[in-house]
Amino acid sequence: MRLYTGLRERYPAKQAAHDAPGGGRIILPPDQRRVRTVAGYAAHYAEATAKLATADFFPVDARLRGTHVQGNLKRAVQWSLQRGDQLERHRDGRAQALVRELNRLRECSRTIVEAHMPSHARRIAADANVAGLAALIDALDWPHRELARLAVQGAPVWDPIDGGVYRPIPPKLTPAEAARCQANLTAHAEAVRRQVDGRVRRAAVDRYGQFTTAADAVRNCTKKERDKNLLVGPLTWRDVQRVCPDGAIPMPRFAKLELKETGPTYRCIDDGQWVGINNCTRTTETIANPSFVFSAIVARLAAMLLRGAPLPAIKQGLSWRAAFLDQKSAFKTIPTSQPCLMVIALWDPDVPGMRYYYHPGHPFGLTSAVINFAQSPEIVVAAMREICGAPADHYVDDYMLVDLESGGHSAQRCLESLIDALGDGGGRREPRRAQRLDPEKTKPMATRNFGLGVNIDLTTLPDHGYVTFTPTDRRRLKVLAQWQEASEHGISSGSAAHLMGTSGFLLETACARVGRAALLPLVDRQNHPGPTAFTPAMRRSHAFFRALLEGETPRLPPLRIPIVADSKPPILVYSDAAFSWRRKRTRDCEAQSQRSREHYLSRNDPLPEPWQFNGELGMMIHDPIDGWTVVASGRPDIDTVRHYMRRERRTYIAQLEGLGMLAPYYTFPQRFAGRRVVHFADNTVAISALVHGYSASVDMADISNAYHLLAAGLRTAAYFDYVPSAANIADLPSRGDFALPRALGADVVEMRVPTHAMLTGPLEAWLQVGEQHGQHYDWPT
Repeated sequence: MRLYTGLRERYPAKQAAHDAPGGGRIILPPDQRRVRTVAGYAAHYAEATAKLATADFFPVDARLRGTHVQGNLKRAVQWSLQRGDQLERHRDGRAQALVRELNRLRECSRTIVEAHMPSHARRIAADANVAGLAALIDALDWPHRELARLAVQGAPVWDPIDGGVYRPIPPKLTPAEAARCQANLTAHAEAVRRQVDGRVRRAAVDRYGQFTTAADAVRNCTKKERDKNLLVGPLTWRDVQRVCPDGAIPMPRFAKLELKETGPTYRCIDDGQWVGINNCTRTTETIANPSFVFSAIVARLAAMLLRGAPLPAIKQGLSWRAAFLDQKSAFKTIPTSQPCLMVIALWDPDVPGMRYYYHPGHPFGLTSAVINFAQSPEIVVAAMREICGAPADHYVDDYMLVDLESGGHSAQRCLESLIDALGDGGGRREPRRAQRLDPEKTKPMATRNFGLGVNIDLTTLPDHGYVTFTPTDRRRLKVLAQWQEASEHGISSGSAAHLMGTSGFLLETACARVGRAALLPLVDRQNHPGPTAFTPAMRRSHAFFRALLEGETPRLPPLRIPIVADSKPPILVYSDAAFSWRRKRTRDCEAQSQRSREHYLSRNDPLPEPWQFNGELGMMIHDPIDGWTVVASGRPDIDTVRHYMRRERRTYIAQLEGLGMLAPYYTFPQRFAGRRVVHFADNTVAISALVHGYSASVDMADISNAYHLLAAGLRTAAYFDYVPSAANIADLPSRGDFALPRALGADVVEMRVPTHAMLTGPLEAWLQVGEQHGQHYDWPT
């Protein structure tokens, strides 16, 4: 019945070593480079121009390559395409056969549960089809052979079992160190309890003796979980000791404020880090969540498999839809074998005093909770691919489905029936005692859908060959509300980390690396805890996000991922910069003309000497479509020189190289609009800043931000690559030598160097400049 029987590899880390959007590893060995010439300006240029028309000269993001997906996903896409108009009928038949076999084992499961499942685990998993899960493990030859046993007896908290599914990592603790840590924490459990009680009491009652808002939020969410049978309690400490005669370690429960467009809400988290449970947890693997671009990966796979097919078959094979389904009370429905490590403490104002509860499953706040839970949806995804032939994946407890229009809603029906077959059979008995989906959060199959905080538009796939991703209004307004809250009340180190996470995820749905450098002030606050003031740099970042996100039609450029190749070859660009110090006193320059003296700083400047640096930029550009080839040089204005020199650094070559990489797009925006570019430079600091859209240096962060906003407006996709200095032909114009470029057919033109006013002005101005030339172009593929 399996569609795929090949080797199943663990989630690999190999993609990190391959191409990312904008660039890959900064410096590769010569034999692995696209252009292997390491010396000789003309030789490198000749090899590059000769390779411009080859398919792999402008590489594809490794995350989207069909060669990097798992074998069972590729097989699911292939099988779906081969079924054609009969896809829905074939998949429904396979799903019904699978569910029928699993349901036959339900009576066996009841016997196993009654004989072997602990009483606390029965509260949440008594109706689970554990025998069906064991049969599915055998049918799929699943590497985690212990999964069914853990579903019965519970998963350990301190030493999660390596299931052989996710990416292996070296454990931070040896087995002996983990055992000592756990024994020490258990021996001091009573002292830990007193500390937890004190912390909870102080957080629950303010200095006027009033019950705090946060404590009331904790009480409310605890009551909801208890009513859903997900918590046992309330208990006194003596009750806890009777349940856990070998000792219990309570965790403080706190309410985390989450700002949403509808107002502030609270989410309860149990702090296993503070009491030390997480510190004693030994893990040997880490989960690897997929990206929200999963639908684009599937579409690229389909395009690759349809290569050479007739046009009608290609259009039908690119008619995809997406659905999202959510698992209800995810972590809390996975039994634990150590409930005495799942105790939580909270202050009850009605007693008044401390009350305790414990989780039969896994709470938020424990390192092992994510790992123990994720094993379950992972095998479900494998069954979806290998038995139902449905392209599926999961982001923690959110399932992502992508299916052809000819499949109807069969993929969704397969997932729902499979979860029911492994759970309570779809009985919906309350309180529930098995995993199930949350129907209120289901987004059925559609060409336009939203999930994981992202709008996904697949309508343009058949005719235009791309998928568009934009942030949902809810996420956009949430980020704006968080920035506004920080501007009014300040921001701590922890809040800066949270705001960076939400803002960074939103920017993942933007073109290229737009806006990532605007997060630098948050990184600085996160790394330097203490002050909470909202700094001028943060205000500039806040203004940037407001300019891009506010209004009914936000200006954040969307992430548009192409599925088919662009037939036009990319433009070839070389850039370089030359830097040198010249140290002269003002009196030594009095005999020179005003024009030559304007680059020297006066004595009034807060620098030890009136230094000047010589900065020359050079570039050479070649467009293979019409043979247009130009070479240019330029220098930054005096205000830019002063701006950089206030940093009092030993060298400013990285800033100059960054300006040199930005200058071609600023000089010839109409030429680069809607085009792909392969851009060679020889400074790794500048390349890294533009590839990643981010730099710890404020100067480089500004340049990176400027480039990505300009490129987004121009609809330009550039791939930055390293060229040795001895082979960088742009080195010549940066030193005033134009002889060789002219001999190669280049015309000498004037470079338009970005000004100080543009570099320090509103960041969104770069987007405006780009849109003036690129708004009528489609995004390059």
